[in-house]
Amino acid sequence: MGRRVLLVDLDPDPAEAPVVTPLAVPTPRGLREVRGAPGELLDELRDLTWEEPLPPLVFARVVADELPPGLPSSIHEALETFAEGARPTLVELRQERATPLGTSEGEEELPPLGDLRPHEVFRRLCEARGRSDLEALDTAFGTLSCTSDEDFQALLAEVRSHA
Repeated sequence: MGRRVLLVDLDPDPAEAPVVTPLAVPTPRGLREVRGAPGELLDELRDLTWEEPLPPLVFARVVADELPPGLPSSIHEALETFAEGARPTLVELRQERATPLGTSEGEEELPPLGDLRPHEVFRRLCEARGRSDLEALDTAFGTLSCTSDEDFQALLAEVRSHA
């Protein structure tokens, strides 16, 4: 059952009785963000408390590189420990990686792409693809990247003529 308030309007005509209008007011409902490793998250969900009349809306953030199989079902089971009508509602389940992409334990963290020069991006791409002829590729990339469009077209025509 929702709450109501009464709006009393004394202004329409002072000689007449005030106008009283009942208005429905939404019942407050809390928002909770629960974040942690899969086991911690399930424990936090089971231990949720709130002071609002209605159970909260829950945004769950799982911190893990890989989600354990059946985690969404386990989350719903954890919420089902609350009585019907007093059960929090899962609004969103999102994964946050524990290890940032592109880095493993012991690896250096990559700088933002915008901070790298074109030849550094090219070199990292070649390394990532396992190319062993980095010096030759780096020289070729340097030659191509510093030529004008006309020089590039002439170089391309020369290469095609030898093919």
